[in-house]
Amino acid sequence: MKTFSAILALSLLFVLPLPARESVPTVNAEEAAKMERLQVAGEDRVMPLGTLARDFLLTIYGKATYRNLSAMQVLAGWTLRPDIWKDQPMILVKDRTLRQRLGLSDDKHCTFAQLFKPDGTYLVEPLTHDTVPEKLRKAAVELDERVGLVIMATRGELVRPAPTAAKVSEARITAELLYNRLPKSLPLFICCFTLAVLMFATSGISHKRILGTLSVSTLLHCALYVIIVYHTALYLMRWYAGGRIPMGNGPETMLFMALCLLWIAALSSRRQPLLTAPALMAGGFALLVAHLSEAHPRIGGLMPVLQSPLLTIHVSVIMTAYALLAMTCVLSALWLINRQPALTTLTRRLMLPAVFLLAAGIFLGAVWAALSWGAYWSWDPKEVWALITLLVYALPLHVRSVPAMMKPRTYHIYILCAFLAVLFTYFGVNYLLGGMHSYA
Repeated sequence: MKTFSAILALSLLFVLPLPARESVPTVNAEEAAKMERLQVAGEDRVMPLGTLARDFLLTIYGKATYRNLSAMQVLAGWTLRPDIWKDQPMILVKDRTLRQRLGLSDDKHCTFAQLFKPDGTYLVEPLTHDTVPEKLRKAAVELDERVGLVIMATRGELVRPAPTAAKVSEARITAELLYNRLPKSLPLFICCFTLAVLMFATSGISHKRILGTLSVSTLLHCALYVIIVYHTALYLMRWYAGGRIPMGNGPETMLFMALCLLWIAALSSRRQPLLTAPALMAGGFALLVAHLSEAHPRIGGLMPVLQSPLLTIHVSVIMTAYALLAMTCVLSALWLINRQPALTTLTRRLMLPAVFLLAAGIFLGAVWAALSWGAYWSWDPKEVWALITLLVYALPLHVRSVPAMMKPRTYHIYILCAFLAVLFTYFGVNYLLGGMHSYA
């Protein structure tokens, strides 16, 4: 903390006003860029101060910049002159009812000072009690956490310099700062979805020559490869910056699922072109879910139970299975639209490896559970629904026992509905049933 305080004290020489009607003191952009590279402790790991500042601003304001100021400039401003920054409308208050109860305007942002009475009484605290309606209380607790972060910043308690022995290489710091600045899940979803629609729309003219020697198909596939390379680079960059494989939480597993689907799209583009656009669209939706799951997924450390080599194997196998099952769902939906026999063949071929990988993932999860909790099976909601999903998808493989599955219409309707089991296992259990896997 002494190091950061000393740097801030020196930075007073470089304080500048915000180019707007009111002056807001902070450090200039050049000094902020230098401060971003300081290594601090947070999220159970060592990170650049720029990441901590970015998480701070995203949490309290909802965006990565504030009035053309970087996150580092905002954090420095709050630390240097909280008496002035407390009047800046930058504390995010999402819930309209909460804004009304606090006497705020309809604007989703308020000032820090507006949350306190003139005598210093904190207005949010009474709304965090158990007697308050759940929705309002939850919104008040979220706001209280934002206020707590600001108070920590003003007191100099937010920044904890990393121990010398724990510091990481400058290359890793550079990689993380670059990763923070690059566009991620949402823009990639838009690109994937748009490209998939174009592939569907131009499937009948894919060999028509344009621009001399290039075809529509060639241009679309070049765009596909650019998207895959970019997403793969982002994933590897996150891996390198965090010092672990990104599979420790919901958004990260969805990023891995998107990676699998995009590579399926690329590898199938020559031999199975019917798979390319569906895989691309499914991968795009996985990226959208990753974006919606957490607006700014942090590169954090792992809780002790997740610090096992089996995590990578178990999660990668399960998510690959889910990626293949997502493909069967999309292909079944397409069959119901155009009834191509080739779609049925592809769906049946994907079912075998998908079910095998799902069974293998459940088995590996049981081994991991035995090592972590001392029991192979504990009837946890996630375990139970994973087993239910396996049984649901095992049924259409036994066509001799279930002759109805030989009928394409029945088969595809069943596969389309079966994906609901995957969705409930992945999302429903976490949000509705909880259990030991609620962290995922």
